[in-house]
Amino acid sequence: MCELVLDNVPETELDKFIDFNQSLGLPTTLKDLHLEDVSYEDLLKVGEQATIPAETIHQMPFEVTAADVANAIVTVDQYVTARH
Repeated sequence: MCELVLDNVPETELDKFIDFNQSLGLPTTLKDLHLEDVSYEDLLKVGEQATIPAETIHQMPFEVTAADVANAIVTVDQYVTARH
């Protein structure tokens, strides 16, 4: 879902992916992962790991920073939470 947010896909496409994941019982929010109290600083650490040179995120057609990843996580969490 974060990749879709980074790609700035239309909400209808994101909604389909969220619905599919939820139909499989997969987590779609930080709360679902028991991470509702995670700090932004910790999300930046996730972003740093996601953007190390060996990661496939560098195959995106644009540069993705650790902050981009952290912001995408927050965006997905807020978006899915607002849908409930």
